[in-house]
Amino acid sequence: MKKAIIALSLFTLIIGKTSAQVTIYSNNNYTGRSYTFTKAGTYTVYDLPEGYQNFVIKSVKMLPGWKVDITTPNSEEPRSWNLTENYKSSDVLGIGSGSFLQLKVTAPAATRPAPATTLKNTLAAGKTLGADGILTSQNGKFILKMQKIDGHLCVYNFENGKQGMFVWGTGVHGFPNASLALQQDGNLVVLDGNKTIKWSSKTDESSDATFNDPKNKPVKLVLENDGSINLYNSANTVVWSNKN
Repeated sequence: MKKAIIALSLFTLIIGKTSAQVTIYSNNNYTGRSYTFTKAGTYTVYDLPEGYQNFVIKSVKMLPGWKVDITTPNSEEPRSWNLTENYKSSDVLGIGSGSFLQLKVTAPAATRPAPATTLKNTLAAGKTLGADGILTSQNGKFILKMQKIDGHLCVYNFENGKQGMFVWGTGVHGFPNASLALQQDGNLVVLDGNKTIKWSSKTDESSDATFNDPKNKPVKLVLENDGSINLYNSANTVVWSNKN
């Protein structure tokens, strides 16, 4: 096998949206002239500084977990190499000078941006918020917390990722492992560890004749951007609020 000399006549570099670090060297053992790609994008030799158009690649260094695929699709004998770690010597590549190169660099999954998440500010009828469960207002300034230690349902300010000052509470507490449920009958209730109701919004027909009318039945709880807790009917009208 002839000693490899890889001339960079033309290549494409594709990097993920994270801050990539891929360096090519003109000599083995990461020595000689080098060029580092630090920005995502697609490049040809014409995007490189003057004097790099005939650059020779003989070793490649990359961040841990990155993958580099090298191909020569336009050469007389197309070949490819899949590099998953630093490549110290090109002697085994067997590519002569003047080949048209393509380099595809892929980021490890762990470095790709996590998908955006939506703040959960709603509890639908039939659903439960468990012990130490939290709802967060859409603006991120308030949390509704079902406290595990004492069963107190509370609203707090929320700033810089931390629970802040007390805003509102049911005033009923003294029992651990509580949960909050919006029952199918529309009643919002705090239950102790034995599933006994300790507090309720009294928004069911047995507690208030107003809710005999199905149009008034609560179907969801929303923690609002002002820190209030509202119950809405199916027409998206507020039928109960902790501030009334």
